[in-house]
Amino acid sequence: MAAGLAAAALTACGGGGDISSSLEAVFSARTAGKLEIFAVDTAGARIRRLSDVDGSDSAPAWSSNRQQIAFLSDRDGVPAVWLMDAVGQSERRAFPNELGQVTRFFWAPDSRRISYEVVRAGAAEVVIGDVSSGKKSTLVQGLGQVQLGGWSPDGVWVLYTVLDGPEQGVHRKNPAGVDSVRLTMDRDLNPRWSGDGKRVAFNRRAGDGSLWLVTADRDGRNEKVVYQRPRSDPEFDWSPDGKRLAFVSDGDGTPEVYVATADGKRVTRLTSNQAAERWPRWSRDGRTILFLSDSDGDFDMYTMQPDGSSQTRVADTDEDEQEPDW
Repeated sequence: MAAGLAAAALTACGGGGDISSSLEAVFSARTAGKLEIFAVDTAGARIRRLSDVDGSDSAPAWSSNRQQIAFLSDRDGVPAVWLMDAVGQSERRAFPNELGQVTRFFWAPDSRRISYEVVRAGAAEVVIGDVSSGKKSTLVQGLGQVQLGGWSPDGVWVLYTVLDGPEQGVHRKNPAGVDSVRLTMDRDLNPRWSGDGKRVAFNRRAGDGSLWLVTADRDGRNEKVVYQRPRSDPEFDWSPDGKRLAFVSDGDGTPEVYVATADGKRVTRLTSNQAAERWPRWSRDGRTILFLSDSDGDFDMYTMQPDGSSQTRVADTDEDEQEPDW
């Protein structure tokens, strides 16, 4: 084992230096029957444990300025957004007055706001919260099954999708204004904005049950089907320049990592093995892709170049690693 949870525990809770470098990834992993947050230096494969409390902590995400890490925690009995600083200290609940169950969230580019998806009385809503004051406002409610997407790079728009009913499809809405634009009318999932702000990508559930990867411009025009063979994992990630997408598909037999151009004209498989890969994530400079693989029996973290070369294991824990972000 290259670096396990025992090694991580030795540098837990923020000791041993600054983890705010662009080479640091955060992730969740199970230990003692619960999920906790960890960080790893992807250059040196040094793992550090950042949380250790009752309950489970999951879905860690860096703020754009890399000064804070947001994550989901049920330590108070209900899943909520929590914050810690860049070395795993100063943990606090971001929105203490939120009584619903938070199911996903996204940092705004300004590192001051977080959009989150919350379930109240069986209905999903989208809320915008200010992390300094804790104040929040409802962006979307009363539309049935709603799934939150990401922010536009300029912080003006939030993507979301309605999964059923007359408003079905991907929408974008301006949290500071009143404008709302409907982009699609299909059962589309996981909308994400490209890094250059020109296009959006989303998953489309086809009639045969397969999961397509589709892109469109910011008004929903000029749709391009990037990939429509079977896909085992709905997660995908835009390259920072908005020209390519990394994703996982089992179209060739096992779940492998692929990269495609945004128009779908060129698709390249990056991994080739009998294991399963998950969660591809581009580095912020676009030079490296991080991903998870269960090639040795559980999911560990690896990095590689965008052409699939220089594959390197950077984190190996005793349990499956999940939900990486860097």
